Amino acid sequence: MRKVDLFENFWKVYHDKSLQERQDYFNSLSKKDQSKLLKSLYKNGWYDLFIRNYVDDVVEYIKNNLKIDLLDMRIKAIKFKRIFLVDKVVWDAIELIMSEIDEYYDTNIFIGGLKVSAWGRKKQFYKIRSK
Repeated sequence: MRKVDLFENFWKVYHDKSLQERQDYFNSLSKKDQSKLLKSLYKNGWYDLFIRNYVDDVVEYIKNNLKIDLLDMRIKAIKFKRIFLVDKVVWDAIELIMSEIDEYYDTNIFIGGLKVSAWGRKKQFYKIRSK
């Protein structure tokens, strides 16, 4: 029989609760129990799962709202030597979004190996290609 971990028990009860309710519960725990819960979060792979889900949501947001499929663009640039022109404002927004998650997740999967250079008379675009 599989042993259920501490964080899994917490998540079963609090997954559908608001962030505030989760924080209130966590803050009500003793420092020792808070530490145990956090250790369970990291030790049993929950953190990795949550961060991957968040990154997937961010990439999907970029695809739906900024109309850039980062994985597709990276593959085409690196494998097929395609060159893309992207509005400077759009690419700057993508870089800002990715820089916010770079601390927690290796964003090179999405933008690594790409060379970005200003292009256009007013430098209003970026030319993106493989390095």
